[in-house]
This record gives sequence, C-alpha cells and structure tokens, in this order.
Amino acid sequence: MAAMFDQLQREDFALQNFACNGLILPASEPAALRLGHALHRGPHHGYSDVIAARVERIRVHFALQAPVDPGTARRTAMMRLRLLQDVMRRALTDRHRAGFWLNRRDPMRLFADRPYLDDAIDRLFGG
Repeated sequence: MAAMFDQLQREDFALQNFACNGLILPASEPAALRLGHALHRGPHHGYSDVIAARVERIRVHFALQAPVDPGTARRTAMMRLRLLQDVMRRALTDRHRAGFWLNRRDPMRLFADRPYLDDAIDRLFGG
C-alpha cells in the first residue's frame, strides 16, 4: 500500500494531511446529538476495517492499472480515495435521523449496519 501512496504524492495527495483525511468528532452524547455527528468513543475497529478494505480495493485497481498507464492509475486512485474521504466525512457529520451507529453508544447510530455501508460504497465505486 505504501508504494501506491508514494506514487500519489506526485499528484499532491498527502495521506497525513489531517484537513483532508481527518475529522474531530464529539466525545460526549449531548454534543453528538446537538451537532448531529458521530460520537467518538475510543477505538473504532469496525470503521477502520471498512476503510482498510476500501483502500485495499483501490490499491489493487491501482496496481493493475499502473504498469499500463501510471498517470491514469494515479489520477483514478486519487479520485477514488477522495470520494471515499468525502463519503465517510458526510456519513460521520450529517444528521441521519438515527439511521446508523458508529458504536453501540453512538446516539447517531452510524455504521450499525455495515452491509448497508458496504453496499453504498460499492454503488459509488461500481463494486
């Protein structure tokens, strides 16, 4: 995976750029309800697993395309990664009327239904 991210630096993609790749979430239930954001309650293994699986799919596509057309492979991977970032940011910060759960204590109920999230991302990526 590091090889792909090294290549994407040529396109100004910075994985460690918190403004693009990070998000501060509320740590209290009242704040989560008031803001309509997911509640951050420590480790988020399920979320991390979903993101890692999506990034791996992007990496596999990149690895297949890069030998044929490196520029297109880089641009496509960047577009897919940015789309994933945007989708996840919206999912964590938009009000969902209790449609998902990030964890069992999350009043916004984000990601309780991981198959729903998987299906949504598959539709976006044509998976």
